[in-house]
Amino acid sequence: MGSAVEEGKMKRLNRPQALLAVFLIAVLPGCASRPDEQINAAQAAMDEARGERAEIFAPADWTDAVTVWKEGQDLLEQEKFGEAASKFIRAKARFEKTRNIARSKREELAREVREQQGVINARYGLIQAELPNVSGADRRSLEEACRDIDQEMAGLNESIDKENFLEAQDKAQTVLRKVYEAQLKMQKMSRRKN
Repeated sequence: MGSAVEEGKMKRLNRPQALLAVFLIAVLPGCASRPDEQINAAQAAMDEARGERAEIFAPADWTDAVTVWKEGQDLLEQEKFGEAASKFIRAKARFEKTRNIARSKREELAREVREQQGVINARYGLIQAELPNVSGADRRSLEEACRDIDQEMAGLNESIDKENFLEAQDKAQTVLRKVYEAQLKMQKMSRRKN
C-alpha cells in the first residue's frame, strides 16, 4: 500500500514538470531573438567564397551552401529564429569549406597558367632569336605572326594581372597554339633553305 501512495505522488510531481516541458518547447522557440550574429557571419563567409569565385571553381559545394542559406532565410521569415540560427551556422561552415576548395583550385589553375606562360616565353624567345636570320617574304610572314603573338600575349598578361585565371588559361592555349604555328613556319623555312 505504501508503494501505491508513493506512485501517486510521483505521478503528481511528474505532471507539472511535463506541462512545464511542453510549455517551454512550444513557447521558447518563438521567444528566441533574431540571429543577427549568425546571419552576419554566414554572409561574410558567403562574400569570401564569392570573392574566390566559388560558384565557378566549386559549383556543387556553392549550390549546397546557398541552399542551406536559403533555408535559413525561409526560417527567418517564419520567425523560427532558433532553427534559423542553426541553419546560418551550417551555411557559414559550408561557405568556408567552399571558399577553401575554390581558393585551392584557383591557386592550382594560376600555377598551370604561369607554367604555360613560361613555356610560351621560352618557345617564343627561340622564334625571336631566329627572326634576324630569316629574310624576304618569309621574314614578313614571321614578323606578322610575331605581332599577332605579341597582341595575344598582352591579353594573356592582362588576364593574369586581373587574376582571371580561367580566361588566362584560354588565352595561354591560344598563344601557345600560335607560337607552335610560328615554329612550324620556321621549320618549313629552314627545310627550304637546306
